[in-house]
Amino acid sequence: MKRIDKVYNYLIEKSKDLTLEDLKENKGFSASEISEALGILRNNVSMELNTLLRQDKIIKIKGRPVLYEDLYYI
Repeated sequence: MKRIDKVYNYLIEKSKDLTLEDLKENKGFSASEISEALGILRNNVSMELNTLLRQDKIIKIKGRPVLYEDLYYI
């Protein structure tokens, strides 16, 4: 499985668990969190997240840290 697929699948699985309240509070997943969970360097995760964002598969929640969610589950 390619790295981008691992990152996207992680976001899909984790986004399924988000509640409506979580979405209202702009909860998502940071590149660091995804990096630790998958054992991939954070900069590589960031690169894949930006690719997924350009493909309109995920959304980006601006702030510190920047958070991401799967677009399908929103």
